[in-house]
Amino acid sequence: MKLQTRYVSVIGERDISQNSLSAMNSSEKFVMKLCEKTDNQYFTLDDAVQQTSFYRQRPTKPIGWGTTLDFAGFKIPIAKYLKVTNSWKLPTWKKLVKSDYNKEVKVNRVHQYTDRYRESHTFENIISGYMYGGVFVPYTDTTKTEAEYKSGEKSFIIRNFAKRNEVYLDLWTGNGSYVVVPSGQEAIRPFYSLVQAMVDEDMVAIVRKVHYSNLAPRMGILFPYINVLDQPGCLVFVEMIFTEDRCLLHRMPMNSLVKQLSKEQDEAIDGFIDSMTLPESRCASDSDEIEKTFDAGTVHNPGIQHVWNVLSRRALNPDSEIPPMESYLSKLVMTPAPLKEKSLPYLKKIEKLFQWKDTYETKNKLNDKKETDVKETKEKLQDDSKAGSKNIAEDAPEVQETMDAELSQQFIDDVDLDNLAMNM
Repeated sequence: MKLQTRYVSVIGERDISQNSLSAMNSSEKFVMKLCEKTDNQYFTLDDAVQQTSFYRQRPTKPIGWGTTLDFAGFKIPIAKYLKVTNSWKLPTWKKLVKSDYNKEVKVNRVHQYTDRYRESHTFENIISGYMYGGVFVPYTDTTKTEAEYKSGEKSFIIRNFAKRNEVYLDLWTGNGSYVVVPSGQEAIRPFYSLVQAMVDEDMVAIVRKVHYSNLAPRMGILFPYINVLDQPGCLVFVEMIFTEDRCLLHRMPMNSLVKQLSKEQDEAIDGFIDSMTLPESRCASDSDEIEKTFDAGTVHNPGIQHVWNVLSRRALNPDSEIPPMESYLSKLVMTPAPLKEKSLPYLKKIEKLFQWKDTYETKNKLNDKKETDVKETKEKLQDDSKAGSKNIAEDAPEVQETMDAELSQQFIDDVDLDNLAMNM
């Protein structure tokens, strides 16, 4: 007989995790003992309703990217799985006929190639290339094949190691992070020996990754994770930028700004930061587990959840108006009420101690002044034109039309309409 593990979630009216046994009735005592001795969980009714209010992505079986981790002549079979990504999107919208919802609308796309004079050309008569100033450099398919970098076979190679505190956050890039685990029983011992050594020395690995043969290589960082709660021992891979990917920002030195602050201003800022620091709260299901507000990976995306609410509302009520965002969704990304109350006194101090300027009002004043100057200039020009002779006044429209026509033709001849269309 095959044993199967069953999990039970118990729902009650009140939170009994903080109560003593003497304050519980017999049913509550039985539930608490059951949850303590098993992996079952206890939720209040409000928590259970809130959990069922969110749409969840359908679970899928992950497919690992298999290769070997090469370093110092050793080869360890590994598998890489996607852990975190920021590229998740809603399903694509379908265009259907309103009278027949089962008939999809066919969209015909026609590619037309035009030059700066709006003359059409076929694809066979077009030569791809780059413009360097006024020089055209052709870039044909043959040139593209010859210029492509041949990175070799699929690989995952450790180039060197570095101290963890020397790999700064601004060097990270990519659309997410990946978990690297050993592939096969024979790879477990050497893999975790490497992970443990990296943890002991507080080191990270710099690796070169080629996803497929002759694909552009990427550099990345391997962070060791071991003995982490509810996480398997693994290496976490994050891509690292090249020099061309980095934008250097010139900023004002902070030391000079800090010296300009008075003691009261400095204390007000420190107090505001302390009051807005997220508190640690005990989880109701497990007193030993610490859960933080806004913990990464625990907050639902309110925008996506709102779209699902709108779709479900329209599916049940096709003629109804689009509902506003639910309050429980807007609260997901709002500052918790206790933090607002704690930070309010410090905000009042900051408002008194610092000088504030309404940039929006200043901008509006500048725009009003500009409009006034333009209006006065037009009125002055009109007065000057009226003071002129009658013949000049009659000939002015014809002269203006001639000048406009010449300028328009010159503008059409000089401007590069292709570049203009690309930048619109």
